[in-house]
Amino acid sequence: KCYRGSSEATYHCGFVQEKDNYFGYPKTKEGKFFGEMVKLGSCKGMFMGHDHLNTLSMTYKGIRLTYGMSIDYNAYKGIAKRITQRGGTLIDIYDDGSFDVTLLPLTDCK
Repeated sequence: KCYRGSSEATYHCGFVQEKDNYFGYPKTKEGKFFGEMVKLGSCKGMFMGHDHLNTLSMTYKGIRLTYGMSIDYNAYKGIAKRITQRGGTLIDIYDDGSFDVTLLPLTDCK
């Protein structure tokens, strides 16, 4: 489980805006999936659609976790009035297996 401010995490870009500062895999029940990825050591990045108001890319236990920016307007009451989480996420993958993640906020579009 990872929370904003954890010394085990390296922040790259984005933000956590959900009320409990939580980001990551399910906090209600410890699963085995992420632990197996860490143990295998072959996964360098994991990309998820979005997590409501969380739009973030960080490295945790050697794996870059990225929640893409949101495009929805009806996830829950009041979210249509929020704009900081809206936009796209560009993932550039290079021949050597490395990659870059760039958040493209809707507020930056002209």
